[in-house]
Amino acid sequence: IGEQGIVGFTISSSQPRIALDTGTDAVYFNNPDLRETRSEMALPLRNETSVIGALDVQSTERNAFSSEDVEVLSTLATQVGLAIENARIFDRSQKSLAESESITRQYLRNTWKQLPEDLKSIGYKYTLAGVQMIDDETTLDKLEKKEISYPIVLRGETIGTLSVHVPKDEQVGRDKIELIRAVA
Repeated sequence: IGEQGIVGFTISSSQPRIALDTGTDAVYFNNPDLRETRSEMALPLRNETSVIGALDVQSTERNAFSSEDVEVLSTLATQVGLAIENARIFDRSQKSLAESESITRQYLRNTWKQLPEDLKSIGYKYTLAGVQMIDDETTLDKLEKKEISYPIVLRGETIGTLSVHVPKDEQVGRDKIELIRAVA
C-alpha cells in the first residue's frame, strides 16, 4: 500500500488508475518481471469499509483498454471484492461454529461424567420387576448373561454406554440390535 506503481497508487488512494501508455505515465513502475507491459489498469477491490486489494490488468499493447473494458472490469473487481469478503465471513463463522461446538461437547462430556459420581451409581438394571440402581461392579459381575453394548451419543459426544444383558443361549437378531441402537 502506497508503494510506487499503479497498484500501490490504487490501493492507497482507493481510486482506479489506468495507464494507456506506461512509458508516459508518471505513476507506472517498470516491473523487471513484466518488461513488455505497455498498458496497465488497476481497480480497487473493496469490502464494505475499505480497500482489500487491487485487480491489476496488463497488456503488451498501448491504448489497450476501452471504456467498455473499464466498465466490465470494474464490475468484476466489485464482484471479486465481495467474494473475498464473503469467503472471510464464511471462514470466521466456521471457526466460531467449531469453537462453539467444541465448548458444547466439553460441557456435555463434563456434565455427563459428573452425573454418576453425584448419584453414586454406575448404571441401572431394568427388569420385569422394575428399575434398580447399580452402585458397584459386583452387582454387574453377578449377571451371567451376554452383553450387547451400544454408545449413547448426544450432539456428537459419547456420554455413556447402553449395555443390554440377555441370556447366554438367546439368539439376538438384527431387529433387537436395531432396537438397542434406537434406544441408545
